[in-house]
Amino acid sequence: MKHLTPYAISHYIMNIISRNLFSIVFLLLAGILVGCSSNDLMDAEKEDTTTTKGVSFTLTEPDFGEEQTMGSRKARMWENPTDTNDLGDGVLGEISLSKDPGYAVTRAAARAAAPAAPAMSNGSYKVLAYDASGTLKGTINATVTSGKFSKNDKMILEPGTYTFVCLNDKVDYSGGVISVSQANAATARIGRTVKAISGPKAEVPFVMNHVGLRVRVSIEAMVNIPNNVKAKIIDNSGKAPTVVNYDPVTGTYSAGAVGALSESDDTFPATNNGFFQEKYVSTPKVKSYHYLLPSEGSNIQLKFTSGDKIYHKDLTGRTITSYKGVMLEPNGTYLLNVKLTKVFKYIFDDGTVDFLRNKGTRTPIALVISETDRSAISLHDANNGEKAIWTLKRIIYNNPEAEYPSQKDQIPATSQGLHWTWDANGSKDGVTIKANEKDKCPAFYHAAHYEPGVNVTGSNLSKWYLGANTDWKNLYLYVGFGTNLEVNANSSGQGWYIHVVNKAFAEAGGTTVNITDPDPSVTVKAYWSSTYYRDFNTGILNIFKNGYTDGNRSLYDTDKNYIRAFIHY
Repeated sequence: MKHLTPYAISHYIMNIISRNLFSIVFLLLAGILVGCSSNDLMDAEKEDTTTTKGVSFTLTEPDFGEEQTMGSRKARMWENPTDTNDLGDGVLGEISLSKDPGYAVTRAAARAAAPAAPAMSNGSYKVLAYDASGTLKGTINATVTSGKFSKNDKMILEPGTYTFVCLNDKVDYSGGVISVSQANAATARIGRTVKAISGPKAEVPFVMNHVGLRVRVSIEAMVNIPNNVKAKIIDNSGKAPTVVNYDPVTGTYSAGAVGALSESDDTFPATNNGFFQEKYVSTPKVKSYHYLLPSEGSNIQLKFTSGDKIYHKDLTGRTITSYKGVMLEPNGTYLLNVKLTKVFKYIFDDGTVDFLRNKGTRTPIALVISETDRSAISLHDANNGEKAIWTLKRIIYNNPEAEYPSQKDQIPATSQGLHWTWDANGSKDGVTIKANEKDKCPAFYHAAHYEPGVNVTGSNLSKWYLGANTDWKNLYLYVGFGTNLEVNANSSGQGWYIHVVNKAFAEAGGTTVNITDPDPSVTVKAYWSSTYYRDFNTGILNIFKNGYTDGNRSLYDTDKNYIRAFIHY
């Protein structure tokens, strides 16, 4: 060996140490790697396979079903779609219900286009699995986050067919009983799916329907809905379900507890839409729903708790009963529509007074216009619908001077038409009975000799007569529901519900007071009155094409108008 300097010796020693240190580290790492098998490395890179086995679940959450008009195909299942309640005084409450079974909306669809179908609610859920015999085979308490179950919320089951039930946290499950209280009718949801499980993995979808149903109320009438109307849904039978139990095997509900039902008042705004609509509908300004538990709906009622008069009759305290024998189904939306209809009384051929629904073999001959004055109007025009003059010479065949009212006087409540038609002292000369003077007093004669087309046997009936302005006012007030209670012969044109008047005649087979003349120049149909005014001449009733009416006058002996007969009972 050559003689080495101290510097060369130290460099040589450091080289040896570095090479040995690298070898030592390499040997140590190799020893560690040898201690781990290749299978261990592969398993470390894999996800735990146990998390992919078992039954997993997905959820969709439908909104309540949409309303559907009664009479459509889906509504044919309803055996009793309309019930009619007699509210007294000739006011009927015709109650009908609209419903739709609902529809499922996925969470993705809800996000995309359906704010009415909310995304799946986060929260706690319970999933139950029953085998074909109804035995509970599995239970998990699951959590929904961002519309999905946790990946660990899975159920391990043997192969077979199972009924799966999912409950949200508004549904009670205790002692093996699934139940929902009235307080949770709006928010409780249950999903049910029957599925066969055959492999290590399966997915079960749930449609989480509402347990409860929702109802809103509307009011419909032939006239304007009045002010201050309030009504509420009640059930005082003691049979209203306050708790329902759910059978997971059959998917049906039954009452778990019963009691009384009294929902909050709905307030219905007045319609104030004039006189010339065919119908008037009022619903609460804010669409308010009442949430009920599924049940048989026979005992549900709508009670009016306040309100001004309609058809001149009080609404407050009147109660309307709903359907009989019809199930109110879960997840449904129902429109409880109450149609308030006025039906009228008629005089029949035997002198009896009744509603048409009770007529039997009797024949109606006149429409009652005032129960106070006990008067009615003929169903058809007299003189075969032909016009005629009042009298040949009014100054001779007029009413007694003492019985000349002023045009500004209020029209009295009691008619003198029978007196002016049939009494000799009902004429100015004190001798002429105008009912018997076909040529001299045609309007009076044709009214007095009106033929209703059937033999009249009622001994309680008066003779037919030419109606006074009182009779026409009663038709305006109590059939046409005009609102000017103090109308006089000098009043301007008044609105009335002419469609109601026409309906009252038409339903009994009578002739309506419509203007049917196709001549566009004819704008008014005028009927004679037996009233004569000292400053106004002969009274008439005008029915205008625009729907208004007024009491006016006829000035000339040659004027011709239509004739309608009246009768007392």
